[in-house]
Amino acid sequence: MNSTTDRVNAIISVPEDKIVRSNFGRDIELDLSTRDKECKNHMFPLNIVFDPIDSQMWMNDYQKYYNYDPVILQKYAQFFAEVLVPIQSFKVPVISLNKDTPKEAVCQVFENVNTGGVSLTVFELITATFAADNFELRKDWETRYKR
Repeated sequence: MNSTTDRVNAIISVPEDKIVRSNFGRDIELDLSTRDKECKNHMFPLNIVFDPIDSQMWMNDYQKYYNYDPVILQKYAQFFAEVLVPIQSFKVPVISLNKDTPKEAVCQVFENVNTGGVSLTVFELITATFAADNFELRKDWETRYKR
């Protein structure tokens, strides 16, 4: 919750068993394998962020773990307001295309979407354009390069 810290660095990836190891698996750097260990380390599992029941249960366990300490209650309220609510209310734009959508249309959507925001390379745009005609530019380039 430190405002001077980049929040991107606050999110860590953990393996399925929730134990972060180093030294070729010999040393345990962080163990989040139980709810108590998550609470002890103040680590909210993002895989439950869109499940209101699991999120509420985690919050209850977190507060209980710290015996409903007012400082912890305030910390979680701040976390909920500043982190969880914005994540839960973020709207992700989606373009749904079914299997029957012609390849030309898919390529056109790809090209249109990717020319508006993040710039694609010329090669990526040309690849998308030619893909509509079943022409694989990369394979063609590799063949020509070998020759």
